[in-house]
Amino acid sequence: MDYIGISENRDMQVDFDGKEVNVMTRLHNIKERYGGTFGKEMINMEKYLFHSIMNSKYIGIVTILDYEIRLNTYLSELVFPSCFKGEKVLVDLALKSGLDEYRFVSFDVDDSGKLILNTNSYATVSKEIEKVANCFLQQRSDIVNNSILTDAQKREILI
Repeated sequence: MDYIGISENRDMQVDFDGKEVNVMTRLHNIKERYGGTFGKEMINMEKYLFHSIMNSKYIGIVTILDYEIRLNTYLSELVFPSCFKGEKVLVDLALKSGLDEYRFVSFDVDDSGKLILNTNSYATVSKEIEKVANCFLQQRSDIVNNSILTDAQKREILI
């Protein structure tokens, strides 16, 4: 199981086989893999969301919810557990830049758990990660519907 989605039951997540996985079991597996402690699976913040994913390349997806924010300001405030040093975080800019090749950007995590902003690079992701990212946006359909995206792009995310 490489990728995890969210089920309607907040204590469970759904993998791509449709099998539900308990969030506490998932957090235990992350803690075992990286050591130390790890916070809530989904951290709801005013301007963005963070979801951890099980993927060999990225530790999670930061979904930007506000297209008006100065991106570097908010990304510089994010702090991950220091055990994620050297890992990569994927940032989903769908609501800021659309659904093109500029949608996803990856960043490295430094020793103190902060994103290294000058390591940004546009990322081409698999269809599975794109589906997961769309699932995260579907949870905030009100924001998607009121975004600057075209009607076709909104449908692509919400369907």
